Amino acid sequence: MKKIDKRKKILVFFITLVTFLSMQVSVVKAESEDILGFTYENTLPKNQIGKATYFELKVKPGDKQTLVTTIANQTANKKIIQINISNATTSSAGNINYGPSKEKLLGKETLKITEMLEAPSRVTLKPHETKKVKFELTVPKKEFDGIVLGGIQLKEVNENKSEEVKEGASLKNEYSYIYSISLRETEKDIAPKITSSGAQYNGMAYVILNNVQSIITSKVAINTVLMKDDSDKILDEFKVNDYRLAPNSVLTLPLHGTEKLEIGKYRTQTTVEVEDKTWNFEGEFEVTKENKQKKDTLIDESSEEKGLNWLVIGLICMSFVLTVAVIYVVLSKKNKSK
Repeated sequence: MKKIDKRKKILVFFITLVTFLSMQVSVVKAESEDILGFTYENTLPKNQIGKATYFELKVKPGDKQTLVTTIANQTANKKIIQINISNATTSSAGNINYGPSKEKLLGKETLKITEMLEAPSRVTLKPHETKKVKFELTVPKKEFDGIVLGGIQLKEVNENKSEEVKEGASLKNEYSYIYSISLRETEKDIAPKITSSGAQYNGMAYVILNNVQSIITSKVAINTVLMKDDSDKILDEFKVNDYRLAPNSVLTLPLHGTEKLEIGKYRTQTTVEVEDKTWNFEGEFEVTKENKQKKDTLIDESSEEKGLNWLVIGLICMSFVLTVAVIYVVLSKKNKSK
């Protein structure tokens, strides 16, 4: 009887799981259309790697090809869709940002998606109209190792909408579709390498770390200790784990809580671990009356723009966990009563 009960539990669980996920797909689609009013679909070419819905391509030196994204207006109103092509950067939270950013990539000879991909800056859609947007890709003739990573943003332009202003601050609540595009030519393994540009203070202390390789560096663990410049006494310690850095990008890591530091000179000792590799860096900064009052301008605010995908994914995960918990409790109670 116990084996049958376990099988029933497992069967009920999987049926519920499949039903739940199917419902969430419909919810995501509905919420996307309600918020944005348009959808997109990529036509995956023959040189696509894997079955992802974004562009992940195996290319050759000198290749030229046309990539196609179909945009559909789901509303009874005209829509103007702005198309932004960006190089992938690293956000201050340790995530890869595929959207527009002011951050520049490291290295003068670093290949950039923005220099390899061309597309119209805007597309106008009539009510319920569907259009194919063509992206012209040109790969440099010189072979490269690693990956070239970027993103494509589809964002509605509302020409009649004026920004709401309250107490001198502009309020923005903008959503867009952002999907990635990555290019690879070889399968050569590249070892991760992290460098540092020291520490800075601008209303808050920051440690500047650089991913100097043309690879995504994942599972990055960072530990920073803060001390006064003339003492070995640790004032504070900052730890983060599972950070993910875009190729040839800069991580501006904020040391939260340092906004209240007293005026004076400080130093940092930072340890970075990736797989079996470890790097140690030292940094120095000074807190003055001037920079203590400054806004945190070292963080690129454009990289903090709201993304619909992460919002919806977060809600789905929370709903799923709650659903599984309820099912487990109910089945456990039934089993005990039997």
